[in-house]
Amino acid sequence: MTRRTLSIRARTLLIVFVTVMVITAFTGVMQYRAFQRDMKTSNATLFSQIEETFHTTLQNELDFLSLTVRTILENDEVVDLFDQKDRQGLVDMFTDYFADLRRDFDIAQFQFHTPPATSFLRLHAPENFGDDLSSFRRTVVEANRTGRPVLGLEVGRGGPGTRVVYPVTARDGNHIGSVEF
Repeated sequence: MTRRTLSIRARTLLIVFVTVMVITAFTGVMQYRAFQRDMKTSNATLFSQIEETFHTTLQNELDFLSLTVRTILENDEVVDLFDQKDRQGLVDMFTDYFADLRRDFDIAQFQFHTPPATSFLRLHAPENFGDDLSSFRRTVVEANRTGRPVLGLEVGRGGPGTRVVYPVTARDGNHIGSVEF
């Protein structure tokens, strides 16, 4: 039986080599874990910033649309025409205005509804009216039911969009419907 024995020098080199490999492997694993942790933190921060930007942008859009609808409803002539069911009068009043809104602010829809959610006038499609929207337009139903503005995201026939729906009250105090951007 022959036994090979390593010299002290060879044993020392082997121990040093194994130690260096263990330290390298340990360091690599630790760096990989730190990288994963940093990546997770960076992604969480990035997604949080994106979410905050989205919510801020959405709120700014809703505020702008809300101000526009509120301003329109301050005009007694608008409310009177709607109360009198004068569709053509509203078309005459708002056709050019809506064209400007569409061109300058990319506003796709401007509508009047009668309760609970019947289309009275779509300025983006004035020839289409009288259809019941209650099965898919919860914002319109809610604004007409509660008499309070409803703002947010909603999916309609044209896809998802920001919606601002304000109730309309006639001069005599009766709720007559809603206006939507």
